[in-house]
Amino acid sequence: MIDIDVLRGLFLFEKLDEEKLRWLASHGEEREFGAGETIIRQGEPAERFVVLIDGEIVMSTETPAGVVTMTPTSQVGVYAGATSAYLGDRAPETYGHSLRATKPSRLFVLPAGKYGRMVAEWFPMAVHLLDGVRLGGLAQRELIDRRQRLTALGTITAGLTHELNNPA
Repeated sequence: MIDIDVLRGLFLFEKLDEEKLRWLASHGEEREFGAGETIIRQGEPAERFVVLIDGEIVMSTETPAGVVTMTPTSQVGVYAGATSAYLGDRAPETYGHSLRATKPSRLFVLPAGKYGRMVAEWFPMAVHLLDGVRLGGLAQRELIDRRQRLTALGTITAGLTHELNNPA
C-alpha cells in the first residue's frame, strides 16, 4: 500500500479528501522501475493507469513513419497508460503508446478498471466533458488526415499531369 502523503504530493490528487486518498492507497500500489525498463508497451492490453512519483520517464509511439519519442520528463505527477478507462466499454483496449523509465523511477499504479470507476463516480461531469473533448479531437484528427491525403493526391496528380503534357 502506498503512503497517503505521497499521493497528496501528486497534483492529480492534492485536492482529494482523506477518504478518497485512502481509497486510492488501498486500490493502487507504488512500483519501482529500473533505468531502461518498460513500464507499459504499445499494443498490450490497457490494464493500468500510472503516475510518476519520482525518477524520469519517456513516452514513445510507433507509427507507420517510424517511432516518435517525446522528450523525457521528471515532472512529478505526470500520468500515462489507460487514461481513457473512464469510458468503460468504449475505452481503447490496448495502449496507444509505450512508456519507459530512463532513470530509476517510482510510480503509482492503479488498475484501469478501478481508475475508470473512480473517475466516473467521483467526477461524473468531467467524464462528459472529457468525452466531448476526445470526440472533438478525433474528428479534428480525421479532418487533418483527410486534408493531408487530398494534398498528397493533388501533388501526385499535378506531377503526373505535368509529365503527360511534357513528352520527353
